[in-house]
Amino acid sequence: MKAQHPCFLVVEDSEADQILIMRALREFFPHPLHRVKSGNEAVHYLNGDGGFSNRFEFPYPTIIMTDLKMPDGDGFDLLQNLKHNPLWAIIPTVVLSGSGDADDIKKAYALGASCYLNKPSGYSELKALMGKLIDFWKECEVPEVDVSGRMLKTESAGRLGERFPGPNEEPGQRG
Repeated sequence: MKAQHPCFLVVEDSEADQILIMRALREFFPHPLHRVKSGNEAVHYLNGDGGFSNRFEFPYPTIIMTDLKMPDGDGFDLLQNLKHNPLWAIIPTVVLSGSGDADDIKKAYALGASCYLNKPSGYSELKALMGKLIDFWKECEVPEVDVSGRMLKTESAGRLGERFPGPNEEPGQRG
């Protein structure tokens, strides 16, 4: 991932799945990996609330992977929160779910998921999938942020996107 401060946040309620996902990701992602157990806990992480306030220990994520079916804020709740917060809407968000339900897939994309993957049944398949995912995101350009998650200022004047406001801007503002 072409990010200045890459950090992966895994949102998964199953401890067994967390362990396997983290192990597989560590094979390909030599940057900070963090995990939380629910959509609500992910929102606290993103806000830097409570135990997540130390951004050196809990850096702002540059990519998020979430399960869908979790207590205390499911993956759809998280996707909706991400979509409605301009600072968070830019974070690539991968859904990794055991559900292959067409409605779940459609709703995840409608709520801003960057991609939707079905959880493989075995570790070797999971590891291969995580390798492909990381290889893909290594090639993607992403908006630059500092360690606190604040996007670095860009200059839109004279560029194609200048007619669209950036996060926390009103139409007509540039930045």
